[in-house]
Amino acid sequence: MSTADIAGNVSDADKQHIVRVMKVISEAHRDRWAFRLMDELKPVSVDRKPQVQGKKSDIVLVTETVVEEYMCNGWDIAHGGMISTLLDYVTSVPVSLLLKHDNSWATAGLSLSLDVNLLSPALKGDTLRCIGITKSGGKRTATVYGELWGPRGLVATATHVKMVPQTGPASKNHALSVSKL
Repeated sequence: MSTADIAGNVSDADKQHIVRVMKVISEAHRDRWAFRLMDELKPVSVDRKPQVQGKKSDIVLVTETVVEEYMCNGWDIAHGGMISTLLDYVTSVPVSLLLKHDNSWATAGLSLSLDVNLLSPALKGDTLRCIGITKSGGKRTATVYGELWGPRGLVATATHVKMVPQTGPASKNHALSVSKL
């Protein structure tokens, strides 16, 4: 994907970073359905909100995907697990940009908690707009809010708390380490 296809006020380097992180996550799951899900998730825009005193500027990532048959239950409704996975992805990726200059962070951190609220169905064939907004980021944790929108309105929301993995030999070899970008 070309950064020219991605709108937003961040630099081309930051857009490239987002594309690389999505690719790393996708390739880490190459033999699983989650690979296909991440591979079909397309970045639409990446914006950095103005900085508020004493707080890092929020990153807003907007992506889109179409609900395919493999994402659905027997009634052609997007499965809740798939929706949770989409929200996990879209709330993880902007963390990497928020804290990309801190080499202690893996590209997307580790999940401490993921709270998902399923509000309305998404049907096979629906285009979903998936939004991840960083709300706070510190030395050890980051909180990200997620929304999933469909043609009939809000489908789901999420609050995702990411954490810095422990340092040591295992974290240096982690498949999603910053050094691999």
